[in-house]
Amino acid sequence: MFDRLLGDSPLKAGRQLLAQLPGLPEIAALKALHDVLAEGLAQSPDGASARRLMELLSPAAETCAERSLAEIATTVDNPTRRDLIGLGLARLADQMANAAYVEAVRESSAIKHGNGRVTELSSLAGRYFHWLGHACTARALLDPRAAGQSWEGVCHLFLALVKYAALPATPSMAEREPAYSLAYLLLASDAFQLLQTPTDVAAAARVSRALCGGVWLASDFFRSTPLILKPDAVEAHRRVGWDRGSGKERALCYGLDDCRPLLERLSQPLGPALRKTLMEAWFTRPTRARRPAIVRLGEALLVFDFLRARSLLGQKQARRPANDPFLHRAEILDADEGGIALRVTAEIAAQATGGLMAVEFSNYGWWLARVTRSQADGVSDVFLAGKWLGKKVEPVRLEVAGQMWQALYLLPASDNRYHAALLFDSPLPSGTRTLLVDLGQGEQKLKLASTERLGKRLFRYRIITQK
Repeated sequence: MFDRLLGDSPLKAGRQLLAQLPGLPEIAALKALHDVLAEGLAQSPDGASARRLMELLSPAAETCAERSLAEIATTVDNPTRRDLIGLGLARLADQMANAAYVEAVRESSAIKHGNGRVTELSSLAGRYFHWLGHACTARALLDPRAAGQSWEGVCHLFLALVKYAALPATPSMAEREPAYSLAYLLLASDAFQLLQTPTDVAAAARVSRALCGGVWLASDFFRSTPLILKPDAVEAHRRVGWDRGSGKERALCYGLDDCRPLLERLSQPLGPALRKTLMEAWFTRPTRARRPAIVRLGEALLVFDFLRARSLLGQKQARRPANDPFLHRAEILDADEGGIALRVTAEIAAQATGGLMAVEFSNYGWWLARVTRSQADGVSDVFLAGKWLGKKVEPVRLEVAGQMWQALYLLPASDNRYHAALLFDSPLPSGTRTLLVDLGQGEQKLKLASTERLGKRLFRYRIITQK
C-alpha cells in the first residue's frame, strides 16, 4: 500500500504542474518540468511508477521543447533570455534521456531473465535517442562546439535492441522508431560541430530530420554501413570489417550514401556555404570519403585460385593471358593497413570459396588477403572484404612425407606482425611440426605452430623457429 501511495505522489505533482503550465513563462515551464520529473523519479518506488511519470509529462515536455528550440534559433536581440531557455531545455532533455536510459536498461535486464517486453525496450530506447537529440540540438544552438556526444549509452542500447531482435543486425533503413531518432542523433552530431551560427544549426537540424529515413544502420560492417561507432571511440578504421570473421565483436555501424540524393532533392533552399559544410560533414571529409589513393587506383587484378596466385607471385615478369579464367579485374571500394573491400560480379565471387584473395595494385605488386566477407551488393554484384595476410610473399616447394607440396611463404613484416608463416591449400599430414625448406639461402629447418584454418582451402602454419 505504501508503494502505491509513494508512486501516486509524483503523478499527483505532475498533474498539478500540467494544469499550471499554460500560464507559466517558457523559462519557468522548463525549470518546473525538470524539477517535477527529477523529484518524482527520486520518489518513485519502482520502474513502473517512473515510467508512468515520464509518460504523463512527455507530451507537455515535447511541446515546450519544440517551442524552445524555435525561440533559441530565432532570438538574437535578447541573448540572456536565449541562453536561459537553451540551458533549461538542455537540462530537461538530459533528465528525460537519463530517465529513459535507466528504464531501458532495467527492461533489457528483465528480458534477459524472461519477464520483460521487447516492445517496451524499443519504446524506451526510442525515447532515449529522441531526447538526446533535443539536448544535442539545444546545446548546438547556443554553441556548436558544445554539440559533442557521448556514445557509450547509445551503443549499449542499440546493441541491446539488436540482441533482442527489436532491430535487425543486418543493414536496415532508419524509417521508424527507435532507429529514426538514432539516425537524427548521428546526422546532427556529425554536422553541428562544423557550423558557426544558430541559423545554420537550425537549418541543419531541419535537414537532418528530412534525411533520417535515408540512414542505414547495422551492428556490423557492411557495404552500406561503413561508418563505425564503438562504445569507447568515435569513428574507427574499417578494421571491424576486415576482422569480422569471428562474429564476436559488434558495433554501431551506419551508412549515409542514400542521404546524398535526398539532400540534393530537398525543396527548402540551402545557401552554398551551408550546403558545402553539410556535404563535408556527412560525405566528403577524410573519414567518410573514399581515400584519394583508392580513387586514383580505381581497379585491381584479383586471383582466388591458390596455385594460380602462387604462379603469378613466382614470375619476375608476370604474364597476363587475355582469357585467363583465374585473373579478374575488380573495383576497389576501400583499403587501409588492415584490409581491402572490392566489388565483383557474382560469377567472379563464386571462385572466392577457397578463402585466399591475391590482389595486385598497379605498380605495387601482389598482396595476399583472406576473404572475411562476401555479401550480395545489388542484383548481380558481390561485396568482398579481405584482411591482409602480407605483402612480402614467396612461392616455395617442399617435401612432406615423400611428396612435393606447393606453398606460399609469408616473410615477417608489419603486415603480419612480423610472424613468418606458410600457407597451403590443404592441411599438412597430422603430426607434421618440422619441415626443411630452401628459401634461397640454403636449406632451413622450420618449426611450425598448429594449423589455423583461414578458409575452405586455406591453411596457415606460423613459423615458431627458423634456422
